[in-house]
Amino acid sequence: GGGGGGSAQIQAALTASSAPLLAATAAAEAATVAATTLADPGPGHQLCFDFINRGACARLQRGETCRYRHLPPAHPDVVADRIRQGKAPSTMPAPAMGGYLESLARLGSAMHG
Repeated sequence: GGGGGGSAQIQAALTASSAPLLAATAAAEAATVAATTLADPGPGHQLCFDFINRGACARLQRGETCRYRHLPPAHPDVVADRIRQGKAPSTMPAPAMGGYLESLARLGSAMHG
């Protein structure tokens, strides 16, 4: 005997690792709700840089319509835009992820010659 304790540890590890994921999902849903209260013409449009950089849109404050997207800072589209511009948020370990993606790319190019 003695082998029965391992599965409980694995189960605990799985439960612990899924908890942040659930929290992230809840946060994403909250962000989506917040996004619907803001002016967001949809994914095909540019982001409102005024709103993203300052947290406020001068056009909307004047009561005008702004044709750009007004999204919360944690919105996936805003995060993706920051990463594209090389301004990855400090919450993400950019070098580690970059290294991972590079090794994937090298792996792919090695496989496909």
